[in-house]
Amino acid sequence: MKIKLSEDYTKTPGGRLSSTGKYSAETFRDKMLIPKLEEAISKKEKLIIDFDGLYGCGISFLEETFGGLIRKGFTIKDILNNIEFISNEDNTIIPNIMKSIKG
Repeated sequence: MKIKLSEDYTKTPGGRLSSTGKYSAETFRDKMLIPKLEEAISKKEKLIIDFDGLYGCGISFLEETFGGLIRKGFTIKDILNNIEFISNEDNTIIPNIMKSIKG
């Protein structure tokens, strides 16, 4: 199970809330990520999220997406045990995700 943001969502993710734009973190989290994560948890599979191929990915997008999972009731364990992050082109993405989920 995999989400490649640049192909499955957009090459230009941005904005925290859906009211701020078409490709917001809130829309990605609620419409794409949560259903896939719930499926991965139920099937005991890893969900691979690939950030390569983007034209950039802001901290606010990452925080709303992954910090938002915590606020929606997922645990750090849910995220770390069921999601594998790939970011070969930007070495700041994964550390920023970890900061977002660990507070």
